[in-house]
Amino acid sequence: MRILKTSFVVTAVLGAILAARPVLAHCDTADGPVVAAAKVALEKGDITPVLKWVKPAAESEIRAAFTRALAVRQKGPDAQALADQFFFENLVRIHRAEKARPTPASCPPGRPSSWPSPWPTRRSTAATPTSW
Repeated sequence: MRILKTSFVVTAVLGAILAARPVLAHCDTADGPVVAAAKVALEKGDITPVLKWVKPAAESEIRAAFTRALAVRQKGPDAQALADQFFFENLVRIHRAEKARPTPASCPPGRPSSWPSPWPTRRSTAATPTSW
């Protein structure tokens, strides 16, 4: 009987460990609420929608990033995409830091935050998980 109980406990523990999945924060995706608020803020030129996602102590850093992003957005479509990415990544980084979580690369809609960054970077064209 003791062997049966031990076997059951070991099986239950192993099952729980193997079935466990990492918890993914919805804020880390491009369709998450933090980035959605940032898109609205950049389009309207009003930072108010994003301030609810950061603590008052971080507002000055977010305001500085927002001001820089707005200035760079005026320089054309490529600059606008780069400025938007800059602002999104800074906002998500600060938001995550306030929750004492490591900051993974921002991810596109539906992609887990543990995957490599989908944002355009200067990488080799070798096969990577983002090119699969």
